[in-house]
Amino acid sequence: MKISLLLLLLILCHLGFKCANAQGMVWCPKGAQWHYGYNSFSVTGFVELSYNSDTIVDGEPCKKLIEQVNYVDQISGNEGGYTMYRYTYESDSIIYGYNNAFGSSFWDTLFNFKAGPGDKWHLYLGAPNEYVEVEDTGHQMIQSLNLKWMTVTYYPNSGMIITDTIFERIGCIGFNYPFETSVFGTDGPLVGFCNYSDSLFSDWMYPDTFCTVLLTTALPPIKEPNLSFYHNLNNHLLYFNSTTNGRLVIANSLGQAIYDISVNKGETKISTWNFSPGIYSLILLFDIDEMKSVRFLIPQL
Repeated sequence: MKISLLLLLLILCHLGFKCANAQGMVWCPKGAQWHYGYNSFSVTGFVELSYNSDTIVDGEPCKKLIEQVNYVDQISGNEGGYTMYRYTYESDSIIYGYNNAFGSSFWDTLFNFKAGPGDKWHLYLGAPNEYVEVEDTGHQMIQSLNLKWMTVTYYPNSGMIITDTIFERIGCIGFNYPFETSVFGTDGPLVGFCNYSDSLFSDWMYPDTFCTVLLTTALPPIKEPNLSFYHNLNNHLLYFNSTTNGRLVIANSLGQAIYDISVNKGETKISTWNFSPGIYSLILLFDIDEMKSVRFLIPQL
């Protein structure tokens, strides 16, 4: 009897593990919604990308997404926006998007979760010779789901090489935006990840109230400080440089502050030796209520 119970428990655990992994590879379920910041020289706002329906495009069953862009011109104070439709699907751990940017329409790779370090794929919506290369991979528990992550580097023709992190189910969480590549050019809006939610996720990484702010009055230009940082994984030191004094906060993926100090302009070194693997936000607070922030990853070594 004990042996039978033990076997039953082992089978249930095995099935539970398989189900958890299967959940992790779900892409764009009903209720899926992303928010991104939308900023350029004089325009600020946000993008809301959300599941709309199941459909078929070029014979391929896929998901139809609605992309709603909302912005305010900070010089004139006028509001604007537009709506577009996007199409995507997942097959064998590869996420595809419908590409019609260069006069021909075809399904192209958005994210390849089968890829390992050194593997490459074409940069979605990019020119034929632009590509993405995987630097590292791992797994992280986020809201009870074990999700694979990849750190990648984008190589566009503009020469503006950018490193980003891509998660299963969520997509990229840095400055890339799945359906927008203008961030790689010398102009155009900067579209950065703010949060993702669906039936199993609750506004990760930030609440909707933080991600859907639309300033409706023209603001005077703010003289912002320059901020740069470099994380050396070999000696577990984070090198932070700023052109102004301020307060430096490091928060984990739950929004909890784990490091909070006053800094002077110039270089500051921070040890990350005791940081758990995961994604962190490095925030510089300056003036009265202004801030600049960047995100960085502590991989599972």
